[in-house]
Amino acid sequence: MSKKKDNLATVRINEDLAAEIDKITLSPAGEQMGFRSRADFVTEAVRDFIRSDMTPVYIPGDLMKLVDRTVQTRKRWVSGQNFIIECINLRLKELEVTK
Repeated sequence: MSKKKDNLATVRINEDLAAEIDKITLSPAGEQMGFRSRADFVTEAVRDFIRSDMTPVYIPGDLMKLVDRTVQTRKRWVSGQNFIIECINLRLKELEVTK
């Protein structure tokens, strides 16, 4: 993940995963859920995962800082990148069940 000037971070995902996210974000259901982009989907997936996996938890405004801290503390993931990929995969599975 690389940091940009405006406090955003870039996350790289493989094409297959990106295509799955696009299917959701471009669908009518994705639009109803408020997804305008892959970034919207990934951000919501990460926030929801943190809420469900670490209850109770305080989520500060800087989500990437929290992800990095979570990875370091829990030692369950090799990197923030792996954490985010797990969040995305979990969200995709949940949405498959609701179709």
